[in-house]
Amino acid sequence: MPSETQTIAYYLTDERVISILIVAALAVLAARKKWRAATELALAFGLARIASVALKHALAVPRPAGALFDASGFSFPSGHAAVAAALAILLYAVAQTHLCSRGARFLVDFLLLLAIFLVAASRLWFGVHALPDVLAGTVLGALAGLAALAVGRFLARRSQLFHLPPGRC
Repeated sequence: MPSETQTIAYYLTDERVISILIVAALAVLAARKKWRAATELALAFGLARIASVALKHALAVPRPAGALFDASGFSFPSGHAAVAAALAILLYAVAQTHLCSRGARFLVDFLLLLAIFLVAASRLWFGVHALPDVLAGTVLGALAGLAALAVGRFLARRSQLFHLPPGRC
């Protein structure tokens, strides 16, 4: 039986909650005409989700026995870890461009790594994934984030619509 803390943590990391937050962020970015950032966010999230679901179905690795929560589908790789890593890569790129202080950049870098760790650790804590699942998900998500940034740079070279103003520093 999961504790109250585990139940709260589980539902805060639910895919529907994350999806709603992503859609809200996309709406804000679109309203501010931040097309490149919106495109990168949508691509990173979409690539991480599609790649993790495709691999889950291709490899069909069953979930570990004895999970605290009923998790449907296959286990490998962790979609949660993939999305967390993809979003962290995007936020890292923003921090490196717009934060002037080395201390502030270090703090953001640390918090992003902590967030990835906490998401991965939560999947292990809930018993819905094994260590290889979250490690593979993290690598997959990092690749999705890097791919989204590469597409954003490519589009910025091709269209003024996707051009970002230089960072503040």
